[in-house]
Amino acid sequence: MGRIVDIDAFLPHAVAEVMCIACKKRWINVFPEAVLLKDLECPHCGKVGFIINTGQEMGVQYGEI
Repeated sequence: MGRIVDIDAFLPHAVAEVMCIACKKRWINVFPEAVLLKDLECPHCGKVGFIINTGQEMGVQYGEI
């Protein structure tokens, strides 16, 4: 049997400090660039549509890791 490769592993990803405006939780998030912030779910309160980018530069470019 061949090796299983996750096709999402090769998509361009964004790294950003984000915040849930519903519960005020902040964290560093890695997500596919095609995903909209409004579609992200807060890992703390579970609400969708309340995530904003804080604007903090993370200094990570796709392919550096």
